[in-house]
Amino acid sequence: MGCLNLLACATVPEQQALSPSDNKGMVLLFSELAEGGKERPVRMLINASFLRIDHGPESRDYTLFDRHQKVIYQVAEDQSIRAIKNQAVTIKPAQAIQWKIESQPSSALMRTPNAAKATHVKQSLNGRVCYNVIVVDGLLNETVAILQEYYTVLAGELSRTYVQDNTPDALCWLAINIFTPLQRFAAGFPMREWGAGYQRFLMDYRLQIEIPENMFELPKN
Repeated sequence: MGCLNLLACATVPEQQALSPSDNKGMVLLFSELAEGGKERPVRMLINASFLRIDHGPESRDYTLFDRHQKVIYQVAEDQSIRAIKNQAVTIKPAQAIQWKIESQPSSALMRTPNAAKATHVKQSLNGRVCYNVIVVDGLLNETVAILQEYYTVLAGELSRTYVQDNTPDALCWLAINIFTPLQRFAAGFPMREWGAGYQRFLMDYRLQIEIPENMFELPKN
């Protein structure tokens, strides 16, 4: 099951898209652009136990998140492995984190007859627009839980390596990536997200796909 026109498929039921009783899962394809970088493809392979993030079938480096162990494995191109374990955030914000959420209908995605409507969710931090997401009600809800778990573990690691910066732009980045990493999911699955020097757009997805087990394994030896 796939959706090149995402809104047209927003009403398709997703029940049991991730079943622990088989090796079926979902594939998400994104276009990603980080500040100062080039646009690049990002692929997520997800089953009931793992999340794999890479840049496509030819990618030798990838990230593997073990949901049960709450460990992120970063595999380099030379197949070396770095393990990131779940740990608490180690730094404090320079000022209180106060989010304000505003929503309005969005025309940023393709529309088709009887399709669900997209919503633009504007997230302001301490009175300043920080992050934007576009969501479609009910779309890819099952994906949100595993991404929340992944970003929570990642936040602990980022807090260990971040150099303190109290500028407004830095506070936005800190808030969305470290202090409140679940904020981007406040309204649902981000089909499109931008802010804090980053943007990502969901290009396509597939549900109930047979994914080889070795895609969720670490390199041998």
